[in-house]
Amino acid sequence: MWLSDLGQAHWAVKAEFWVGDTLSCSAEQSGAYIDFAKARPVPGFNVVDGNTNTSDAYGHGTFVAGVAAAVGNNAIDVTGVAFNTSIMPLRISTDTAGSASEFDIALAIEYAADHGAKVCNVSFGSDFCDSPIFLDAGTYMQSKGGLVVQAAGNSGLNRGCPTTPQVIIVSATDENDNLASFSNIGNEIAVAAPGVHIISTVCNACTPLGGGELGSGDGTSFAAPIAAGVLALIFSIDQTFTAAQAQQILFDTADDLGPAGYDISYGWGRVNAAKAVGVSGERSVVFRQENLVNVYAYPNPWDIRHNSRRQITIANIPDDSSVKIFTLSGLWVTTLQPSNGRAVWTLTNDSGQSVASGLYLYLVKTNSGNMVRGKIAIIK
Repeated sequence: MWLSDLGQAHWAVKAEFWVGDTLSCSAEQSGAYIDFAKARPVPGFNVVDGNTNTSDAYGHGTFVAGVAAAVGNNAIDVTGVAFNTSIMPLRISTDTAGSASEFDIALAIEYAADHGAKVCNVSFGSDFCDSPIFLDAGTYMQSKGGLVVQAAGNSGLNRGCPTTPQVIIVSATDENDNLASFSNIGNEIAVAAPGVHIISTVCNACTPLGGGELGSGDGTSFAAPIAAGVLALIFSIDQTFTAAQAQQILFDTADDLGPAGYDISYGWGRVNAAKAVGVSGERSVVFRQENLVNVYAYPNPWDIRHNSRRQITIANIPDDSSVKIFTLSGLWVTTLQPSNGRAVWTLTNDSGQSVASGLYLYLVKTNSGNMVRGKIAIIK
């Protein structure tokens, strides 16, 4: 299948945020390219010609990339959603008409996934539902820990497509949070994002979309990179988030529009970057607890000469985990109930009797089966 209308570049981005590094990717038909003065590029690839010529032949890629990742805080033009993100340009078309095959788009997604991308934006249009080869590329991206974000299309249609858990398809809203008149809808819509009067970077040398430093455009092509940028922000908070966890944060923090709950126009709602960043921080702690990172007991050792309170706290654990105390020989002593990320042992057994001096073991087990154990010393 050949696709056209909405774009012509595939870009990948490296997000250099407050915590660690993240790679994100965006798919367009020509070769997403952004002025080096306005972005942080990383090496890309031209999947059509098999070389490193990723310059933008059409201009759409430059515009889309700027929406997601134009550098901020530099007093130059516009700021992208994830403005510390670097672009990895992946060119999937060599003509100036902005057309590309889904085969080449899938190759670009796989390239991005193999090179560490976390988010891949695909802004192209078609009157058909996504093909198996494209959806398989989305599944491959997920298997590598990343997500593919796709524009819904600008035909104002419900194409009758099924749900597509392999990719995140984005419809467009206007400045009043109404569905844009041109936006496609359907069961495939996951979320919505602004797509009307979007201002972004322009490729001066490109035709037919070149000229000037900035431009304004309407389309789901520009809604998709806003959602992709929000995902890049989510991954930047905690790069140990799985693809499913990051996607869930995107859905859970979207502002519900239209009928309550999911609907075929707005999906789970219009994305909200501020909420997504806040919830990412909250769930990062939960995620680390679920994987039992940095579990510890304090005070340890507990020494009666230095501690007046008869308790030891086991910290950084999920509230729904199982916490048990054993003797060093393996005899069960008591079971603790976690609360607010910690479990408190009052140095008694299950009958309420004080335990003797010695070494004890704590065993923490989460509902997902993760376990960690440690030793506690009691000195009386």
